[in-house]
Amino acid sequence: KYKATKDGTLLVPAVPGSFFVAKNELFRSIGYFDENLFLYCEERVIGLKCKKVNLKCLIDPSIYYIHEHRSERFDNAQVMHNYKYEFQKVLNNNSILFNSRLYVLEKYYDGKYSNKLKTINKLNIGLLYMKHLLSIVVAK
Repeated sequence: KYKATKDGTLLVPAVPGSFFVAKNELFRSIGYFDENLFLYCEERVIGLKCKKVNLKCLIDPSIYYIHEHRSERFDNAQVMHNYKYEFQKVLNNNSILFNSRLYVLEKYYDGKYSNKLKTINKLNIGLLYMKHLLSIVVAK
């Protein structure tokens, strides 16, 4: 899927935000991070900014790392517990993700697909509420 370079690295549209390296002067040349984003979509924006100034994003497949998330895999009981007792947190996380995606579409893609994303988000919120209600019924 990705084009390999002569040295074995892969040319990609964006690198994982959990582990990337950039020279300060190059990172400065693209304006660093977009301060309007939090937690989601930063990688995509960095990739777009690099492309705009003819910089390439590369991944070295010979290097790997372990990205330990704060969350862990939950069994069904824990998932239901989260939807029942931490539902506001679930909604807040969804809101942060949605707002980041919408911002990127509007700023960097001239609003293309913004309406589709808004529709998908409404459906997603409906599903989150259904899971919340299900968690209440199952817990009884």
